Amino acid sequence: MRRYSVLLFMAAVLCLLVLAGCGTKEQAAQKAETKTTAEQPKTPSAAWPEWSGPRSLGPGGTLPKTWRVDFVHYPKARSAHCYKIGIDSEGTWSDTNVDRGKIADAELAAVRVALDKVNWGSVPKFAEKDYVSYTITPKSYPMPSDENPHFEIRVWPGQIFNTPPYDRRVIVADLKAPCPPEVKEIIDVLKALQEKYEPQLH
Repeated sequence: MRRYSVLLFMAAVLCLLVLAGCGTKEQAAQKAETKTTAEQPKTPSAAWPEWSGPRSLGPGGTLPKTWRVDFVHYPKARSAHCYKIGIDSEGTWSDTNVDRGKIADAELAAVRVALDKVNWGSVPKFAEKDYVSYTITPKSYPMPSDENPHFEIRVWPGQIFNTPPYDRRVIVADLKAPCPPEVKEIIDVLKALQEKYEPQLH
């Protein structure tokens, strides 16, 4: 009888330990979810880096009738090679400084609409205050490191030529750090044209 009581007592203690250690299925699931959430790394894209430009570059409506944009894409890390397409307000597109032809009227209209969403008065001339940055790495002068693939939007308001270079207004983004929606729209429009017209890699 005594032996039976001891076995019964041990079984009861074992049950209590199991219940105390594991809890209910719901509690176990909550613990696992909390642990998973806590273990997830905080990515730089979740925050607005301190070196980033303003959260908005609008409202627009400041793009003059005449303008020039050079869109430069550095696609690979640790490489100075880039794709560059230039488009002016007359619809001429160029590869570096060589005119290649005309883009379609609808494409030109899309470029103008996208560019006109930015207040270009809020983007300084490169000679005055380098560039507006939306990158996961800190700004580096005069442009981001080649180790950081990125896009550069270079605009000359009021002229169709990309000279002098220090008069350009530059926005840099890598689409890893957050950027204003108007910058993302410009990149989307110009990247599609770059992929269509396929300028040479330089």
